[in-house]
Amino acid sequence: MRSILYVIFLFICTFPALAQTDAPGTIEGRLTTTDNAPAAFANVLLKGTRNYLVTVAYTF
Repeated sequence: MRSILYVIFLFICTFPALAQTDAPGTIEGRLTTTDNAPAAFANVLLKGTRNYLVTVAYTF
């Protein structure tokens, strides 16, 4: 029983690393609101794929 729980635990810990793939290409640009302020926490989805990103609350 303990070994089964150990295997399940390892799978749960490593699954997020397996889900990250190197998609070809990059997404670049500036996402702003109507008053040219940076759009914080906006979801950007690449159409036709399962690739997405979430913008951050600050800019550099």
